[in-house]
Amino acid sequence: MVITKDIFSHMLLRVCDLFEENSLYLCKLDSKFGDGDHGITINKIAFTMRNKVNKWKEEPESICSFLEDLSGEIMFIGGGAASSLYGVFFEGLATPLRDTKEIDASMLKDMLNSCKEAMLNVTCARLCDKTMMDALIPAVDDAMKASCDIVAILNAAESAAINGASLTKNYAAKYGRSKNYKEKSIGTKDPGAVSVSLLFKGLKEGFERGGYFNEKIY
Repeated sequence: MVITKDIFSHMLLRVCDLFEENSLYLCKLDSKFGDGDHGITINKIAFTMRNKVNKWKEEPESICSFLEDLSGEIMFIGGGAASSLYGVFFEGLATPLRDTKEIDASMLKDMLNSCKEAMLNVTCARLCDKTMMDALIPAVDDAMKASCDIVAILNAAESAAINGASLTKNYAAKYGRSKNYKEKSIGTKDPGAVSVSLLFKGLKEGFERGGYFNEKIY
């Protein structure tokens, strides 16, 4: 079982769907203690990603080159830290890849771990700081513990990311504009963590819809 270019396209397009469907919700979350624009930035990322994927379908570009180009385009979106961090996220995914045309389970783990390391290098935020890292770190950690099977990896990452995002409502904000509210921010989920949970949910659902279940492998 591997992730081909076609399957990976399905995965990313499903992420776009979830980003677009939840952009207003993300803005609502962000408006409580932040700038209120996280959903707008996420929607721009989805727009950029969807256009890039649709063009990629007709191009011979490798998965690695595609992710590197996508990273650069996302970083140019603007909209605060979110676009820069998501740019680093996709750049991290690309780092272990070369000219491979397919991603197996072992490579997927390498990609996720590389992504986590890249993010840790550009932000001081860690667990319990009420940021996107509260979803990303547990998602990758649980994915690394999963069996060497793509479905198991994606399921573990999705579950941990969703749980991590939910737990952010128990934390006081330490970064961004919301840090000014400190304990007052307790009770509200962090929008960045929620968007990361949507990303991992989209990757899993996109993989499911990419053809494997239709072929009755399970």
